[in-house]
Amino acid sequence: MNIGDRRLPRLLNSFPEIVEGVESPDEVTPLSDLKCQLAQGYHRGMPLDAVETEGLLRALAS
Repeated sequence: MNIGDRRLPRLLNSFPEIVEGVESPDEVTPLSDLKCQLAQGYHRGMPLDAVETEGLLRALAS
């Protein structure tokens, strides 16, 4: 597929949008109004180190 391919816009539109840097509840409502369904940032959860990530994944799998 090259950049001039007409399928490219449809392909790109098939990926979900993820809003980054959401740090407070005040930022969630306007994003919801814009139909943003996925977000990441300190409001959703603090970064985890490797051990914490492994524990979270194990808990979710059980």
